[in-house]
Amino acid sequence: IPMVFMTYANVVYSYGTERFAKVAAEIGMDGLILPDVPFEEKEEFAIPFKEHGLDFISLIATTSHERIAMIAKEAEGLGISEPKQAEKMAAQSDGVIVGSAIVKLCEKYGADCVPHISTFVKEMKDAIR
Repeated sequence: IPMVFMTYANVVYSYGTERFAKVAAEIGMDGLILPDVPFEEKEEFAIPFKEHGLDFISLIATTSHERIAMIAKEAEGLGISEPKQAEKMAAQSDGVIVGSAIVKLCEKYGADCVPHISTFVKEMKDAIR
């Protein structure tokens, strides 16, 4: 199961981006989520993390309609994609990210994806209850 840090850019920046990336890789992290870094400004963090074998994971806001394709095109892998995984992780955490799995359903079914996503979300919710 991939492990990622989710924090804010100022934490990484004040610690030292290169130093943060090095230490994160040394302790076994797989990536980083910085929700306050706009996609267009991610390179300052993404490049040092990539040099240490870590993924920089961009989040997509629901209001980012025209930017979704651009962001998804450069997305790196992460996330929970099956109810069994969600059940296991929910027992150990406060949340489960399933966005990548939903994006894959959109890609697979296109305009007909809504019922598939609905079923998927219900299965995931049932698994973590």
